[in-house]
Amino acid sequence: MSYVSRAQAHLHTWRWWFWALVPLLAIAAYVTVLRVGFLADDFFQLNIGRLWGLDPFSGFDIDVPAFLRPVGFYFAYQLPWHLWGYNPLPYHVAGLLAHAGSALILGLWLSAATRKPPLGWLAGVLFGVSPLHLEAVAWVGAQFDTFAVLFALASLLVYTLWWLHIGEATGAAKSRRRGWLLYFAAVILYTLGVFTKESLFTFFPIFVLSAWLALPPVSRRGWLKLVYSVLPFLVPIALNLTYRYIKWKSLGGYGNEIAEFGSFAWDNLIAYGRMLLSPLNESVMGRMWVQVVGLLLTVGLLVLLTLYGHQLRRLLFFASVWFAVTVIPVLNLASVGAASQQAFMPNRVLIIPEATSDLLVQNRYLYLASIGFVIAVAGMLHKAISPSGRLRPLRIGLASLLVLASIAICWVQLRPWHTASVQTDELVGSLLDLIPARPRPNGMMWYIDNLPYSYKGVYVLRSGLGISGIFRNGEVDYPNIERVPDARQAPLASKDDHRDAYAIRFNYDAGLDRFVVDYLAGVTSNSDSPPPDSAEVGRDPMIWDFRECNSDIIDSWKPYGTEVECIPGKGLVAGPLGTDSQLVNSSLLVQPRTVGARYVRLRVSATYQPGTQLESYVSDWLWEGPGYSFSQEKTKSMPLKLDGKPHVYWTFLTLADGEQVITGLRWDPVDGKVPFEVHWIAIDLV
Repeated sequence: MSYVSRAQAHLHTWRWWFWALVPLLAIAAYVTVLRVGFLADDFFQLNIGRLWGLDPFSGFDIDVPAFLRPVGFYFAYQLPWHLWGYNPLPYHVAGLLAHAGSALILGLWLSAATRKPPLGWLAGVLFGVSPLHLEAVAWVGAQFDTFAVLFALASLLVYTLWWLHIGEATGAAKSRRRGWLLYFAAVILYTLGVFTKESLFTFFPIFVLSAWLALPPVSRRGWLKLVYSVLPFLVPIALNLTYRYIKWKSLGGYGNEIAEFGSFAWDNLIAYGRMLLSPLNESVMGRMWVQVVGLLLTVGLLVLLTLYGHQLRRLLFFASVWFAVTVIPVLNLASVGAASQQAFMPNRVLIIPEATSDLLVQNRYLYLASIGFVIAVAGMLHKAISPSGRLRPLRIGLASLLVLASIAICWVQLRPWHTASVQTDELVGSLLDLIPARPRPNGMMWYIDNLPYSYKGVYVLRSGLGISGIFRNGEVDYPNIERVPDARQAPLASKDDHRDAYAIRFNYDAGLDRFVVDYLAGVTSNSDSPPPDSAEVGRDPMIWDFRECNSDIIDSWKPYGTEVECIPGKGLVAGPLGTDSQLVNSSLLVQPRTVGARYVRLRVSATYQPGTQLESYVSDWLWEGPGYSFSQEKTKSMPLKLDGKPHVYWTFLTLADGEQVITGLRWDPVDGKVPFEVHWIAIDLV
């Protein structure tokens, strides 16, 4: 019986539902990803997929040195966008099915290569239910890894079947045609994988080792045939690299990689090893369980290695080489802590409270490399449970318990992914409520302080904050983003910048277990716009339009420290009579919490004449209520544009626990002798 026939005979001895269990268990482990929404990089890449349309060649037309992933981008974003639009569920269905398919193909390949279906089945199941694959399966932005591994494993399976097929050496024409079809299919699938993600550049040695594992050549001619058969797999790699260099004059990449492997290789390898041996998120499972599981798995694997290592030396050698050649492209990307992250990105203002391997950050980089680890573990488990006897049911039971425990851990560790996507959606919606979408001819700038980078190891808005709103606001406006160390010092009043500018600081509220907008202020560009209409106000709006010079409206705000007159069409006009001018309204009743609002939004349209000094000026809002009065502690300041043009100044108040009601507001228009005009004031709750 031929090698292929024997391999097929072994496969056929297993009922089809044995193999069906592999993808089903993988789906069972990760089914809750269907509850996850879009996160971080998804927004940016969704927008590119939307703009690129269905042209499969648009992924080659990238002018900025980055990544050449046209196949991955097409299947992850371009085609899905035009099929499903802004709906995360189908994207996650596709990613989940790709993961399940990879688990099944891994099992079928190892079964064919070793003629041991139980071994292949074990490897497929362990890969499918491993809690390490959170990013690769739960994050749409990591589907480059998911699809690349699917193409790589499919190519490897077909190549191995081809190698076994030519081992028959039947010489029949039909057999030769089948052999060529298998071989070309393997090359095509690998080419698709290379243009899905560049992590497959170093994968080609696995084809040689797979052939060696399945059917070792017995002669020099056989080894030459094997080496020659791998050469065409170098062609897509060469094409990819050549195109990058011609297009960008460089090989692209993240732009922050470091090449001094001697300064980090061991640390990052240890970080990856920790993930493999204890794929638990410390913030979810607790540090004790991370240590316990890591210790138990390490001791268990050492025992199995001692007992069966010699018998499995060929398989373990193969698994070791797999891990080595696939971890090299990502070794300088390991997440080993905030200090390491800052070393990678020294010129960026980032708040990364949880960028450590203990939280499984960047575990997607191990999606391909972990297969080598899985093969080794599956081989040793297979040896352990294969011997017959009274203890075999116990061994099988323990292996089954390991699989069930992995599924349960996946469910638990996927909860933060759902929470993170809910938070992301809430933050985007909150910002759209706080800063209503409107046409902005001069554009818009957001100065961001303490960006919500991650939640329990899950990326929230490390990127994509600016683009995220366009999917919800009808593409009316889009902010440019600049990260700053202190939002209160953001250059909102820059005379050279005519864009609408907002300073935003985020913070994590432990009581709510949510990121919230902790500080927000803004200045619009030159605009004599009217007071906000119904589309731009929140709950309980109050608007005072002074331009009509209505006596009831004017009397609502008492001037102190200055004299004002009302000029129709302009509003309240004050001269430079003092440095402590005030407008006070003591007849208010503002109760944000009674209507479920978090913020009191204050907007003032004002014009300031150019001052006599070059120093910056500010205005202040103060508030009082039952049990507390105007004070320096209850003050929010805003920088002013002294250019003689009208601007709208935005201030947001977040009341403390003891400040549930506001009964009075005081606005100090300017802290200097500067003439000013007040056109209108608007207050509402958001």
